[in-house]
Amino acid sequence: MILLSCVSYSSAQYVTKALNENDEPTFNWDKASDFVIFAAGDAEREAMQTKGIKLDLSVNDLTTHLYVWENTYVGGDGSGMNSFGELEDCIALVVSSIGWSGCGFFHDGGTNFSFLDDTYVLHFAIKSRDNASHCIGLGEAKFALGTDPFIDNGQTVKNLGEFERNGEWYYVDIPFSVLKQCAANNVPFPNNSLGGYNGNHFWALSGGTQGVQLNLDNIFLYKDNSIISIPDEVYVLGEVNGNSWAPNVGVKMETEDNKVYTLDVTTAGESEGGSFFSFTHKLAENASDWDGIAPYRFGAELNGEGDFWITDELVGTTLHLGALGTQRAYRLPAGEWTLTVNTEARTLVVTAKGPGPNPADVNNDGVVDLSDMNFVINSILGQEVPAAYNCDVDGNGVVDLSDMNIVINAILGI
Repeated sequence: MILLSCVSYSSAQYVTKALNENDEPTFNWDKASDFVIFAAGDAEREAMQTKGIKLDLSVNDLTTHLYVWENTYVGGDGSGMNSFGELEDCIALVVSSIGWSGCGFFHDGGTNFSFLDDTYVLHFAIKSRDNASHCIGLGEAKFALGTDPFIDNGQTVKNLGEFERNGEWYYVDIPFSVLKQCAANNVPFPNNSLGGYNGNHFWALSGGTQGVQLNLDNIFLYKDNSIISIPDEVYVLGEVNGNSWAPNVGVKMETEDNKVYTLDVTTAGESEGGSFFSFTHKLAENASDWDGIAPYRFGAELNGEGDFWITDELVGTTLHLGALGTQRAYRLPAGEWTLTVNTEARTLVVTAKGPGPNPADVNNDGVVDLSDMNFVINSILGQEVPAAYNCDVDGNGVVDLSDMNIVINAILGI
């Protein structure tokens, strides 16, 4: 998935102070809905009910439990003001003396989390006065909070931030898209044969130092309504393959990894000598709904006026795509072309179909030799290479070692 959001998330922005100077919560209820509750206070649950509770997995000791593994924690003092400024108890645990620690929320029979998508965010609050790092898990995804590295099963856990150790509450809000990157195969909740997940839903490790505190409060997932979820699809809009310029007409591009998309197109060059086109992740429902797909459209980078003409010297080179919402179109003369879009690198490569120059002949001098390899190496190292030289030999939008290997093989005649 690709996200368009009014919030720009970075590691520093996952953690925010929970209460302002008036002891009012800084959590934005206006953008949150469809809650999945692991732990919540009475006042917070009442607020969630007005916004919609998708799934309630609160501990009831009948089907849902908070397990402390092998007495690795002992109980702490959870009384006082919680992370939303209410006088409600929180989860308070202290690492015991047996050399490790772990706890987790578990639901008997498994739970189906397949409805979760990149519009969801994990929220919880944490506070401490010691400097210990903690490992936090959501299903198979895990990350660390703290200054010192956290080692789990011999591996350093990816760190996503730190919070001040002043005994005050701090919110942690991590997009599900980020959590997926912290899980094997990008799947935090792999389903069993019955369609559910049988592991611990939310869990924590705090190391083995006796006396380390783990204070958690109001643990839940919520749908962030400021995030627009973009389908894993790319369409070519415009005058290709006989189509007209309309928001509900497009040709779907092919992909194997939801990152690099390709499509063979034919252009007639009927519009002042150049057919114009751009891209979208979603087609409109009717021929007048340009506004409806505006957040999903993207085209040429906005570094000039009018359409972006792909001239002969730009064919085969890497062109930079604009951000989502970009309305600027490309123009191509009549011909048969292959379009290659890399949505991760935000690039477009247009190549002519049929017999043509050897792509390993980077400098187009008719010979594949060491000079071509040197240009690829220079491009990898970030050095300036003439714009007409195509160092992206395999056309995937990135100049890397695979391009250099293609050139080497061509030199060796392999």
